[in-house]
Amino acid sequence: MQNWIMKPSTKDPAFLGALAYFNVAAATQSFQNAAAELGVTPSAVSHRIAALEEAMGQKLFRRETRKVSLTQEGAEFAKAAKDALGEIRAAVEGLASRQVLRVSVGPYLSSTWLMGRLKIFERAQPTSRIDLIHVIGTALPRDADVSIVWQDTENRDKNHRILFDTTTVPVAAPGYVAGPRFWSEDVVPIHYRDRQAWRHWLAGANGPISFAERGEVLDDPLLVFEAAAHGRGIAVGFLPFIAKPLAEGRLVTVSENAVTASRVYTVAINNPASALAERFSRWLFEQAAMSKSANIS
Repeated sequence: MQNWIMKPSTKDPAFLGALAYFNVAAATQSFQNAAAELGVTPSAVSHRIAALEEAMGQKLFRRETRKVSLTQEGAEFAKAAKDALGEIRAAVEGLASRQVLRVSVGPYLSSTWLMGRLKIFERAQPTSRIDLIHVIGTALPRDADVSIVWQDTENRDKNHRILFDTTTVPVAAPGYVAGPRFWSEDVVPIHYRDRQAWRHWLAGANGPISFAERGEVLDDPLLVFEAAAHGRGIAVGFLPFIAKPLAEGRLVTVSENAVTASRVYTVAINNPASALAERFSRWLFEQAAMSKSANIS
């Protein structure tokens, strides 16, 4: 006979394990039938329940020659155990049926466009949840089921589909003094990470590339536009993502020259076996099409 030693405490794993044995035995009113359902021997069921009774200091079953039956204490405990294990079972089944999709995306696109829309997708997929992985650059394929990547147009990965091609336009705070040839004036460009966006816009607008060598470089795109909105200089804005602060009047365009950006947002499905990844990708392109047609963020 194996000596099961346990404490009458839910912190004791042996006590919790014995509840599963007790719950089935109470429902079947038979150690033998409980053993068959649990896939163990009748003696294992008997020993577990004997240890449970010893730990609790209560007899839970009356043992007769060919049958067992619950005592009054056993019947009370059986109801509590059934309810508790039923709640655990329901929670396990709910979690097991939930699908989690990992999506890597840059902080800027996430905050200005994607995050506010996720509830639309999750309402349509009630057993799914989207986990966002915020990265600058490209996440490793093993880390995300779907990747949304800000890529150079000419050198982009051809296995990625273009989600957004964007248009750049200089923006500043309302009242910021800047004429159509602002590069000849005493104004300051604000840059995100490097000076490439300004160089590209100036080349497309026939402005002097040397203007891009002025100004400060910030690491956060949201700070770039906040700096512009507070009158610290002119930033290169990307449509459609800058459309909302333009509509709200926090920013205004300071040039009529809109130049197609040198970079695009693309989408890659890293887990092609996931039907949820496929559905999410299709949904992304539907949302992007609506944003393009409305030209809003």
